[in-house]
Amino acid sequence: MLQDFRYRDALAQKRRHDFLARITKIGVLAGLILAGLVSLVFFSPFFAVTDIAVQGLEKHNKETITGHIKFHLDKNPFRALVLANNMLFLDADELAQQLRAEFPLIRDVSVEKDWLHALRFSFIEREPLGAWCFKNECTFFDVDGMTWGQTVRSSGFLLTTVVDLREHEEKKIEPLFLEAVKIIDPALKNMNVGIKEIIIPADTLPELHVATTNGYDIYFAVDGKLAAQLNILRIFLDAKRLDPAFHPQYLDARIEGRVYYR
Repeated sequence: MLQDFRYRDALAQKRRHDFLARITKIGVLAGLILAGLVSLVFFSPFFAVTDIAVQGLEKHNKETITGHIKFHLDKNPFRALVLANNMLFLDADELAQQLRAEFPLIRDVSVEKDWLHALRFSFIEREPLGAWCFKNECTFFDVDGMTWGQTVRSSGFLLTTVVDLREHEEKKIEPLFLEAVKIIDPALKNMNVGIKEIIIPADTLPELHVATTNGYDIYFAVDGKLAAQLNILRIFLDAKRLDPAFHPQYLDARIEGRVYYR
């Protein structure tokens, strides 16, 4: 009996030893696989961005933009843990936001990951709608009210000139007047009324004065009812178009439903 007991005990120990050996081998193999995956994902150039494609740029230097993109890719806050410009950890939306902040003339940019190594950037640049003059200091502006650069006050058909005669602590375009300009400008052109410049008078209620190439000024109230003012103006001008005696100094469309002139 003692011999049989010793045999069973030795067999159990052998089985435990074999089980622990298998577990150890599996653990070592799993550790090696995990270490390989970690190395592949975090430290290997397998997921590194190696190709940057840029399109839609005309006003900006392509090499300058590409240089800023590479700079941001290399600014990895986890450089000690993750290889820089790792495609897996790249936040494309954040990168696009940084580019818009650094280059105000970029209106929008989309970033597309073209796995495994390429990034595709599609830029939309701002187009000047006209020149906005804060008294005598003129700057370009676009449909969003973004201003940049310097230009001269001029009259013409290529760009709309807005002259803001009010006092400003900060030279910033107010949305109320921007939207009014965006409505009035194409509407008058559709009526065959040429625009020399649009004036925001100083010390008045919110209104716009349009100096036209037709020889008269037009007054508008900026009160949210511009569509009605423009509609009655169109009807009035259609009625007066063939009148040879119609040579007014100004047209006043500020009173709802009426046009006064002198």
